[in-house]
Amino acid sequence: MKITVVIPDKTVVVDGVGYTVAMPSVAEAEAFYSIVWDGEKGEADRDDGTEPVKLTREDYGRFVYPYYLAWQNAKAAADKEAEIAKEAAWAMYNSPEALWHRLRKERNKRLAETDYVFAPDYPALTSESLDAVKSYRQALRDLPSHPGAPWTDETVPWPDKPAVAKEG
Repeated sequence: MKITVVIPDKTVVVDGVGYTVAMPSVAEAEAFYSIVWDGEKGEADRDDGTEPVKLTREDYGRFVYPYYLAWQNAKAAADKEAEIAKEAAWAMYNSPEALWHRLRKERNKRLAETDYVFAPDYPALTSESLDAVKSYRQALRDLPSHPGAPWTDETVPWPDKPAVAKEG
């Protein structure tokens, strides 16, 4: 596990994932600017620019681990916040207002897909086809008044789109 700590920035990066953390009080590390740990050994740069301090496995618990724990706490808080945001987004997506909006939007799209049939330059349809298209369009318009509306996206009882046959 690779850990980088930049003490003045209150930043801890573990295996490439960084967080701003509540910095622990590590008495001997207060003179450090940064700590880099590669999993086996590390190095701490001093604030005063003098020679870096070499860190061994025995130093890990004193100089690195407290910052790792702070990173874990920051990560847990960020994960919790992300989960809350995800749940809120899901609740908003499935709110009655959003379900109504998506139902009407898809209904209007499906209505528009049959508009061409009524264009003055479109060839005449058989009476059965014209009646089927009109019934389909009416079923789409009536959909929001059906019991159970609005439905989730997967459960909308869409009417079947009719086949269109031209006269002649």
